[in-house]
Amino acid sequence: MKMNGSMEMVTFQMAEGTKQEEALEGIRCLDAFYRGTVGYRGMQAAQVDQTSEWILVLNWDSAESEKKASGAMMASAKTNGFKKLVIPQTVTKKIYRCYCSLGLE
Repeated sequence: MKMNGSMEMVTFQMAEGTKQEEALEGIRCLDAFYRGTVGYRGMQAAQVDQTSEWILVLNWDSAESEKKASGAMMASAKTNGFKKLVIPQTVTKKIYRCYCSLGLE
């Protein structure tokens, strides 16, 4: 079966006191950064039942693209609007191979 990119699933908690709109602004900052990287296909964000926990699902053309972009994101001051809101110890990330793409360009 032919592989069709990769999916990155990230879960994390926002810092205490972070309002939903602040969290979304930080996530938009992250998305804007990734839009300038090779291989980025888009992102979905969800908040877990009005808690401080969030889930991001990012779509990439390959795991290699994700790895390069993730390293660049961590080193970039352009993503500080997102990074300053996240509790680093709560971040978990998994990369999955995709074999089917429904509704993605």
